[in-house]
Amino acid sequence: MSTPEQPFDPGLQPERTLLAWRRTFLALGVAGAVAVRFAAEVSLYAAIPLGLVLVALALTGYLRVARRYRRVHEGLHARGELATGGVTITIMALTLLTVALSVVVYLVGMAAELASAPK
Repeated sequence: MSTPEQPFDPGLQPERTLLAWRRTFLALGVAGAVAVRFAAEVSLYAAIPLGLVLVALALTGYLRVARRYRRVHEGLHARGELATGGVTITIMALTLLTVALSVVVYLVGMAAELASAPK
C-alpha cells in the first residue's frame, strides 16, 4: 500500500504536530548541550558520557517523530483512526532526565567547590 500524498486534515494538524515534536527535540538537544557544557566545568568524566547520551537521545527522538508521523498519516487515511504510541514521549522523558542529571552534576560540583574554598 502506498502512502497517500494529500493530507488527511485540511488544517494540517498531523503536520503541525510533527513540526512541534521536531522543535521540541531540537530544543532539548540545545538545552542538553548547554547543560553538558556547564557540567564539563566541574567534571569532564561525567560530562562526556552525558553529552553522548543526550546527542543520541535527541537525535533518536528527532528521527522517531518522522516515523510516528508516517504511522499517523497512514492510519488516518486507511482507517480514519489516530495511531499513537508512547515511544516518542519516553525518549523525550529520558532526554529531559539526562539534561536534569547534567544540571545536578554541575550544581553538586559547584557546591563542592564552594565548600572546599579557603575562607
